[in-house]
Amino acid sequence: MKILLTGSSGFLGCNLIKEIKNNYKLIITSRYASSKNIYDNIIWKSYDLFSEREKFYDYDYFENPDTIIHFAWYNLPNYNSNVHIDQVDQHYFFLESMIKAGVKNLFVLGTCQEYGMQSGELSEDMVVKPITNYGVAKNNLRVKLETLQKNYSFNLTWIRLFYVYGEGQPEGTIWTSLQNAIMNNEKTFKMSIGDQIRDYLPISTVSKSIFGLLKKNQDLGIVNICSNQPTSIVNIVKEWIKENQWKIELELGYYPKKDYEPFGFWGSNKKMLKILSI
Repeated sequence: MKILLTGSSGFLGCNLIKEIKNNYKLIITSRYASSKNIYDNIIWKSYDLFSEREKFYDYDYFENPDTIIHFAWYNLPNYNSNVHIDQVDQHYFFLESMIKAGVKNLFVLGTCQEYGMQSGELSEDMVVKPITNYGVAKNNLRVKLETLQKNYSFNLTWIRLFYVYGEGQPEGTIWTSLQNAIMNNEKTFKMSIGDQIRDYLPISTVSKSIFGLLKKNQDLGIVNICSNQPTSIVNIVKEWIKENQWKIELELGYYPKKDYEPFGFWGSNKKMLKILSI
């Protein structure tokens, strides 16, 4: 299997490379030259999905991959930016051109925000009701790719990711905010009341799960990547503090709750576990 990984300089991309690089021929692409020489035995291709439209149809430029893992996305974590809606066609044109050229396996990163304000355990067969522009954009791309399957034969796995944390995560997440507070020797960590129920997985588990799906080489459809273990935000923060033996107090209720998420939701991982167990 020859794999092209887009968005390779991102948090998830960097971690997935560690799982793939010793098992398959890997081509990685990103906008940043800093990604060029950090890995051995990997082909790096400079590419900016949002400006180099002349390469949309250059299958040879990417070493003729049979599989694409598409993690590239722009303007996160500003989830309600119109940029998310505007960029859907660019992603689709790129992926469509690669499918037409010969790609047989496509893995694309989705989001739990596709479920919208639905509460409780969320499964892949539910009707999605996204309300953020990010959730709407991802769902629009998924529908376009599923429609494309009617005319072209390729496997599609839509990775619907819930919450993830770990070293190297971008700024703005609760994990990195907590780490920054620790490094700055702050006495308290400011956060919301923290009673919201969520579904968290460490980045190492997420990467291994995605790699497990990749090895199946099948048309898997939508697959939730999640723990199916609902926990409050305050409890997960307390776990991180305890595991790392950090010394800091929590200042609860400092920030308001996000108005684009329901109070409590988590993912069903039954489909993921079934696939990985076969």
